[in-house]
Amino acid sequence: MFGKYLVDRGILHESSLLEALEKQQAMSTSFIRLAHQSGVMTPDQVIQTLEAREKSELRFGAIAI
Repeated sequence: MFGKYLVDRGILHESSLLEALEKQQAMSTSFIRLAHQSGVMTPDQVIQTLEAREKSELRFGAIAI
């Protein structure tokens, strides 16, 4: 899980991850959108990850790592 990776690396606090996951469920928002809106990823990082995803069978979170 990409969120766990961010917590393990000290990029994101666990409480922030839990809050984001709750919001994601409540809003049916994609992880990509949450990563961008919360400032974890820049627009360029999101675009680069999406472009790499087109060439791979990996999920967004796995590529973003």
